[in-house]
Parts: sequence; structure tokens; C-alpha cells
Amino acid sequence: MESFLFEKSILRFFKHQPTVDQQSGINKLSRFVFYDKKKAGLVIKGYAGTGKTTLISSLVGACLSKGKKIVLLAPTGRAAKVMSSYSGVDASTIHRYIYNVRQKKEGYYFSLAKNKSVNTLFVIDEASMVSANESNFLSANKSSGLLSDLLSYIYSSRGCKAIFVGDHAQLPPIGWDVSPALDVSYLNQLSEADFYQFELRQVVRQSEDSAILKEATILRQNIDQNRNILNINVNSTDLKELKSFDIQDSFESAFSELNLGNSVVICRSNKRANIYNKDIRYKVLCFEDRLSPGDLIMAVKNNYFWLGENSEDGFIANGDILKISRVYNFEDKYGNSFADIDFSFLDQSSDKSFSCKVNLGTLMIDGPSFSSDQMRALFLEIEKDNLYINNVKDRKSAVLNSPYYQALQIKFAYALTCHKAQGGQWSTVFLDQGYLPEQSINRELLRWMYTSFTRAIKQLYLLNFNPLYVYRNND
Repeated sequence: MESFLFEKSILRFFKHQPTVDQQSGINKLSRFVFYDKKKAGLVIKGYAGTGKTTLISSLVGACLSKGKKIVLLAPTGRAAKVMSSYSGVDASTIHRYIYNVRQKKEGYYFSLAKNKSVNTLFVIDEASMVSANESNFLSANKSSGLLSDLLSYIYSSRGCKAIFVGDHAQLPPIGWDVSPALDVSYLNQLSEADFYQFELRQVVRQSEDSAILKEATILRQNIDQNRNILNINVNSTDLKELKSFDIQDSFESAFSELNLGNSVVICRSNKRANIYNKDIRYKVLCFEDRLSPGDLIMAVKNNYFWLGENSEDGFIANGDILKISRVYNFEDKYGNSFADIDFSFLDQSSDKSFSCKVNLGTLMIDGPSFSSDQMRALFLEIEKDNLYINNVKDRKSAVLNSPYYQALQIKFAYALTCHKAQGGQWSTVFLDQGYLPEQSINRELLRWMYTSFTRAIKQLYLLNFNPLYVYRNND
């Protein structure tokens, strides 16, 4: 009876007539919420446009109306912001919610926080991004991985359940062929809970008029059916191919000061992203310094040093987008270039300001961040200033806690690789195909295309696409 009434409550929050898939999913979801015979979890798979967000926002509404506790989590700050927007409830990043950070002499260490919630639903959106690799956060503590840590956290407390929501056609975490958090067999091996799943496949009526979603659906169907075909219809108002002479005007509109943060260029490599970032800064924003107030940057390495051990904001995570309000103290030291900045988190509702030192050397390198060899070289340079410390452990601690060694590694956030953009959504997306030899269409490329297409909310522009892969059809 409880699940029946809860199902009715979810339906009351639906803004349209549910599809057959959604109706079936609502029934299964309601029964899952009140299933209490043993520990259980749920995976909700759904392609773009099938109504996952409507289902989850309606679940949130039903939980709030019935006094059922619910926590919303996402892998990145941008994904958490999207989740907050469609649900009307604050969402947190996974790492900020489940980890505690502690400073020790040898550096920063993490421990799994205590789950103080009971009888609570934990909904994890954009679950295709959640990796099962060794955690970046608990590596010093021999963590078995972010996914394992998350499951341990949730199921350590009475009556708590995990609901993973995601699109399994999107790119999986780097190094994986499938997304482990959407793989029920893998979850059942990893967790003490029994996981179940259902899938949404029907595109909702409101999405059928979107050319972006229409082409994304064709891409997804080609992926499903192992057809290595790329043939995109660009004859619509929301999906267009841009010629080289139109790009500058479109950039000036999309990346204007008033529109900043609502547009992004998605590229296949950091090298291509660097080219676009340079052009947008110089030609559109007229920024001539290496770093300027108003710049948007992305942290490309987790940093636990600058926010402090007891900060409620946790730490600066890989993928966080920051907006700079002040730049000062440019200096060249230890074979690197540094600056101090004041910044706020673009994807958090608070305008709270923070300060940190940044390493400018990562801004335009072709790799995602400094290599271990580059960090080792920086360590040795800083160590030269600390040779007066005789104790080796104390000298190492002094280097590791140097603001120069701990300087935030950053890249500009106007153009990103698809993996960095995944989980976020922008009103306008420019998609750069880059160099693509013939006979190179494969499943991995189609998943990259599909993931990139589904980052766009209103407008998608294709840049530098091979004419073989686009066409114009008025039908």
C-alpha cells in the first residue's frame, strides 16, 4: 500500500503524461523505495531525452512531500549544479560529501566520513562518470576506488539505499569499456547490497523536436547496433555547421562577458583546446596577460592545501571551474611561473571568495596536468631552499607544504576535452572534430560524439567537420 501511494505521489509531480517506460519505471522505483527485506540498490539507465531528469525531480518532490529523506550526489561540481537546477534541491559532489580531509606532516590524507543518515535514499546522477579505479582521494590509505568508497559509505548506515542514474551510451571513465556504476553485475560483486535495474528507452514527446537530440539518438542507435556510421543533418536552427569565416562572430556572442560560463568548445585533445582558449581570450575577451580578472579556469588536479582542513567547502577538486576576481604577485621561481588569485566556484550557489597560488605552467601544456617527472623537478628545486633542514623527513614535509609545490594546476575553461566537459551542460556548445582520417569511424568515436552532443541545451555548432560526415536535409 505504501509503495502504491508513493507511486501516485511521484505521478503528481510529473509535468506531462509519462511514457510507457516512465510509467513502468515509476512503479519499480516506488516498490524499491519501500523494499526493506535486505540491502538493495537500483540502477536507472536512460538515453538522452528519455526523461531521467523528470523522473528524478518527481522522485525528489514525492520524497519531500512524504517526509522521506533523500540526498543528491554527482561526480563533478558542474553535474551537481545541473542536478540542483532540475530538482530544486541542493546537490553535492560525491567527494565533498563522503570524505574527510586531514593534514599530516607528510601531506594530506583522507578518510571516509561517517554516514550519519538513516533510512535515506542516495541518488547519484551522471553515474556513467563514476570510476572504480583507485580513488584519487584515498590513495594514501589504499582505497579500493571511488565507487567502492561510495557504496561503503552509503550501506554503512541502517536503511540507506543507492540509486545510480546515468546514460550508458556516454563515455565511460578513462580506462574502462563500460561504466562500472551502471553495471549491475559489477555492483553486485563490489557491494553487499543486491542491485536491480530498469531502463528508459522511449524519447519523450517534448524532445522529439530537438535536432540535437534527434541526431544524438541516431548516434546512440548506431552505437547500439555496432554501425560505424557518422552522418549528421545540420539543416536546423539548433544544430548547425559553422564555416571558418562565421566562427569569430559566433564566439563573440557566445563568450561575451555577460554570457560567460554558458558556452564551451569541446575538443578531442588538450592541444586543440589550448588553441581555442588562446583565441577566445585574446580575440574575444581581449585578455593580454597570462591570467586576468574575469578569466574562467578549471582545476586539473585535486588540491587539498588552499581551502584548509576544516573548510566546509572541502577542497578544490579536479574539474572544478573557478572564476577569477583578482590576479596579483606574478613571479617566476623554481623553473615555473606563478601567480596569486582570488576566485569563486562557478558551479556553486555561494559567491564566497577564496585565495590561492596557481602554477601558470599547466595552462597551455598538451597534457592534462603536470607529469610525475615535472612535479619531481619542482620538488628538487624547492628542496634547494630547504637544505638547511637536516632531518630528511622534516625537509620533505617543508617542500610538500610549500605554497609553490601546492600551487593549483589549472587550464582555461572556455575549451575543454569531452571527458572534462562530461557531466556538465551548456546553453551553447561548439564541437570541434579536429583531424579525422577516413576509415576512422569506430564505436569509441561515436560515443565521444554522443557524449559531446548531449552537453548542449539549446545550440550546437559543428566546427571543422569533414564534409563526408555532414549533410543538409529539409525533411
